[in-house]
Amino acid sequence: MQRHPIQKSVSRPSQIVFVAGHQRPDADAAVASWVTARLRQQQDGHHRYVPLLLGEPNSQTRWLFATAGVAVPMIRSDLRHTVGEVMSRSRKTLPDTARLSDALPLLQGQHLSVVPVLDKGGRVVGILSNRLPQSQYFYHFNVEDFLGQLLELDDIVAAFRMRRINQARSRATGGAIRVLAGEGEAIDEGDVVIAGPGHDIMRIAERRRAQAVIFADATLVEIRRLARRAQVPVFFFRGSLLALTSGLSLAIPVRNIMATEFVSVRPEQRVDQVRELVTKTPYALPVLNADGSLAGVFSRTEALSPQPRPLILVDHFERTQAVIGIEQ
Repeated sequence: MQRHPIQKSVSRPSQIVFVAGHQRPDADAAVASWVTARLRQQQDGHHRYVPLLLGEPNSQTRWLFATAGVAVPMIRSDLRHTVGEVMSRSRKTLPDTARLSDALPLLQGQHLSVVPVLDKGGRVVGILSNRLPQSQYFYHFNVEDFLGQLLELDDIVAAFRMRRINQARSRATGGAIRVLAGEGEAIDEGDVVIAGPGHDIMRIAERRRAQAVIFADATLVEIRRLARRAQVPVFFFRGSLLALTSGLSLAIPVRNIMATEFVSVRPEQRVDQVRELVTKTPYALPVLNADGSLAGVFSRTEALSPQPRPLILVDHFERTQAVIGIEQ
């Protein structure tokens, strides 16, 4: 089977420590937060210290910082956690050209509740999840019934790296996959026939206007002899008939089975605003940027127990002066 790259994790940044003055900030609060953040950053290289203003700076504060040649601190009046601050940045995705064989190691082997699927531009176009009802169906359905809907001849050829033996063109399409162990009388027009090297297979496949014949349990010399004057395309699988037929569903492109309608959140949303949504959704939520690209994954664990964040208060006299969200 061909393997598609799994896009792996992005490391979590250093923990942020906010340094905040009082509400309705004046120049004293602005300078105190900036100086304290700068001092602590010089003393501690393991965290990132960010000075805050809890409101718009007044004209005196703007003039003071402009004269000093430094940027006015970030304005943020609410420190309640956002999704972007607590989401997992460690993520694994698949391109929309991947196949079910690429998804199963993530969904079943690593037990991921969601795997986002990305297009060439890096936008999330769907998700795969074992926790969606339709997913279990795709792992166990009879793939022979879905040729032309979930699976094409080209998908099988590419996934199993089959060798084309002749250059005959298909005269019909739209059939089913037929796995034959003997005479081949069940072939219908447009079928893709998978069989061992029986002498009557080619004759019957041509007469019934099969789409193509795939031979397994054979040598290349045998198949070349059978395909010498064949009027349908002939492909060779270097392996057993059992190995090929038991793995057919793994060739299904993920774009054909992914959920294109799914629940997602944005990085700027507050955790308390989306907590109920994530607890009611069976899979972790993709976190999407405004352009549809993936920012991270937000799980139930992160929603229910966000880690308390460090906060330094400066120029304070009482709790009512503090930033909204100080409880966290």
